[in-house]
Amino acid sequence: MEITIFLAAGILLPYLAAIFAKGRYFLHMAQLEGYHPVDYLHWILKNKNKLSQPTEWIAWGLLFLFAISLSLFLSASGWTEAIFPLLWAGIQIHLTIYYIRTQKKSPPKKPLVWTARATRLMLAFLILTGLGALSSAWLIDMTSITKVLLWWLILIVLNLLIPAVMLLALLVITPLEGVIHFVYFTAAQRKIRKQQGLKVIGITGSYGKTSAKYILAGLLKPHFSTLSTPESYNTPMGVCKIINRKLTGEHQFFVTEMGARRPGDIKKLCRLVSPQIGILTSIGPQHLETFKTLERIVRTKGELLSALPSSGLAILNFDDPHCRRLAEGLSVPCRSFGIDCPQPLDIRAKEIQWTPRGLSFAVETKAGRTAALKCRFLGRHNVYNILAAALAAQECGLSIAQIASALVDIPPVPHRLELIRNQTGIAVIDDAYNSNPVGAKEALEVLRLMPGGQKILITPGMVELGDQEYELNREMGRAAAKVCDIVILVGPRRTKAIREGLVEAQLPEARLRVARNLEEARVELSRLIRTGDVVLFENDLPDNYSE
Repeated sequence: MEITIFLAAGILLPYLAAIFAKGRYFLHMAQLEGYHPVDYLHWILKNKNKLSQPTEWIAWGLLFLFAISLSLFLSASGWTEAIFPLLWAGIQIHLTIYYIRTQKKSPPKKPLVWTARATRLMLAFLILTGLGALSSAWLIDMTSITKVLLWWLILIVLNLLIPAVMLLALLVITPLEGVIHFVYFTAAQRKIRKQQGLKVIGITGSYGKTSAKYILAGLLKPHFSTLSTPESYNTPMGVCKIINRKLTGEHQFFVTEMGARRPGDIKKLCRLVSPQIGILTSIGPQHLETFKTLERIVRTKGELLSALPSSGLAILNFDDPHCRRLAEGLSVPCRSFGIDCPQPLDIRAKEIQWTPRGLSFAVETKAGRTAALKCRFLGRHNVYNILAAALAAQECGLSIAQIASALVDIPPVPHRLELIRNQTGIAVIDDAYNSNPVGAKEALEVLRLMPGGQKILITPGMVELGDQEYELNREMGRAAAKVCDIVILVGPRRTKAIREGLVEAQLPEARLRVARNLEEARVELSRLIRTGDVVLFENDLPDNYSE
């Protein structure tokens, strides 16, 4: 059998359509892992059960046996060459529909975003797959039905190796992405350095950096032209995008969040934006999975302080011993905030009171002056974020009276202890964006203090805590048992540690539910909830963490 245009089109094009339909899922996972080849590889190794379903293997086997049987039946006729591409095309169309329907049955929480980078990666993936299919056809030399069937078998193997091919595509385009990143990075770097009157405030920390950024921007915007990175834009490419697209000569302040998953990440962001003020909210065991040790986290967060100019200012949480240690030997002025630290502080919160409407507390300066602050935020940990933002706002020229006035009007940060009341009298505490040991403890305390009926917790637990993850989740379970009337765990395998903690703290089995996913958890909630109940959604893991 000769390779003709009809044969190539009839076999390769439908095959690539099926490959594209299946590859979208793995492209999505690569996107959620930040397009980092090592992180994507770790996802593959942790999720072997998702790489191909048993039903898919069975379908492939049956289809291949059918093809062999049909080829033997038609071997004596002259229709074989025409039948093979048609049969293969039919199989691929069927599989394309199967992949699309399977993905629609479990829609992602955060859909795949077809950015230019995602498009480039998918294109590289399809090219590699197509080259693999064509080169194998050339090597086999399609001169007989047996060899065509062998080629089919190779294509089936390629289909089952899609996760690995996507990893190869990531590696192949990494140099190109490096060049593109360099172009965007240098353009943003030049743009921000041309803004002579612009003051850049960088905020980092294991917990609280997004909220502190949100609060500080809310304090500054009524008085100054202020740009801040939206949501959790805290990577070099995310910050570059905001600078290149939105920063103008009119802006007086740029408030940027600085995230880190590995040593050197903060240093790179500092090279980009050259901050004059650096805020460090806290340091703890977040992203231990990639940092490995707490000491490496401390050093990485300290990269912000090391990058400040001699005329700059460091603002640190002195209730955190790691922050206090970083303050020693600083070459720039330092301002301190806290609640319990016995040392003299530049600003301290006292007389903290909490109601379902928000926080109220007094602030006392080092000079002994006091002022009353009120806000709509929940949780004692938000006091630290407010203090950090207040110190930075004062440095930018605001009085404590202006800060107090603006703070009242700042709405809660979306999905971070955001209180939502519906018309049926049910209160929902939305803390779904992320979860960490400190935040989870505070969220449970907020749930405990909320008036109402049953206290219900829905959670998949905490992730990226390295070797401490199991024990910290078990501790979370023990704490939840003391507060909650009902606990709905999301993910049987992932929440095993929380369940152990709940059992250890003697939560009755009848008050515990385990759901496979969030949709199932919501259905279970609808059966249990009553008017006046309070529900806490603590964390909502992205799709790359789903079981």
